[in-house]
Amino acid sequence: MTKVNQALGRLVRAPGQRARVLLHCRRFLEPSYAELLAPEYRGGVQVADDLALAAWLGAPPPA
Repeated sequence: MTKVNQALGRLVRAPGQRARVLLHCRRFLEPSYAELLAPEYRGGVQVADDLALAAWLGAPPPA
């Protein structure tokens, strides 16, 4: 998980920058794994099927 946090931190380097990340594995839903993510990366949206993925991809990025 340290490597996941480091990789996510490298995506956005400056204030005002944003990124969307899809963590593709059920283990990220488990509380024991989710707690290892840096606080700023927690609280995402669960994408359960193709329809939800299409909605997530088409939604505007969070402000």
